[in-house]
Amino acid sequence: MAVDAVYAGDLQGNLWEFDLSSTSAAGWQLANSGNPLFTARNSLNEVQPITSQPQVGVHTDGGVLVYFGTGQYLANSDSANTQVQTYYAIWDNGLPISTTDRSQLQQQSITLQNRQTFLDANGNEFSFDVRESSANTVDYAGGKRGWYMDLQPPATAGGERIVSRSLLIADRVIFVTVVPSTDRCEAGGVSWLFELNSLTGARLENSVFDFNNDGAFNGLDAGVGPPKSALKLDIGISKTPVYLNTRGGSNEGKDT
Repeated sequence: MAVDAVYAGDLQGNLWEFDLSSTSAAGWQLANSGNPLFTARNSLNEVQPITSQPQVGVHTDGGVLVYFGTGQYLANSDSANTQVQTYYAIWDNGLPISTTDRSQLQQQSITLQNRQTFLDANGNEFSFDVRESSANTVDYAGGKRGWYMDLQPPATAGGERIVSRSLLIADRVIFVTVVPSTDRCEAGGVSWLFELNSLTGARLENSVFDFNNDGAFNGLDAGVGPPKSALKLDIGISKTPVYLNTRGGSNEGKDT
């Protein structure tokens, strides 16, 4: 398989595309006339570092969607950084995004974070910290170039970030966030496991988390309100999850 392009981020929030379509390495070069495809900035216009490997998926209207999260966890001082970080999906349709206010992207939001109780068929209770998110459509035909979700639930400070690569499974994107902590009981921090529609960033229509551990994904996993978009993991900081396909179904693993 021939590789035509490679994407990489830097600590200044720049998403770069490298054109490798030439049959000679001497012809390989930065795409977009040497300009970034996109520069990640939050609502305060602060550049957001990209330290995780971008993932690439096909866009239904041609071109590709480039998926990545922002934030870093490299130096000792990083754990105290409360800058708001973001998950992005950028549509590379052959043109760079010159705006820096995210107006060409559709916003998705974390709308609720709470602890909910789920039941199995025998009435046993299972409680988890979960998140709900928005389900906005993305008007690609009208000029939108992707979507984003700030990692900031209502009434909480920033500091959550993404430092590991995402997974693309069918029409879903799966990623893990990190919230550093100095609490010795939290093994350096905690992580949230997200699963969203890859094309729009919207929450999925059905539950994708087997909260009651019965091997099925059904109404018993629905809880109160819309399907959940994220689950707080109970193992401290997690890396990229493992995806297992069993008996024709699906199951999201919690760690590698």
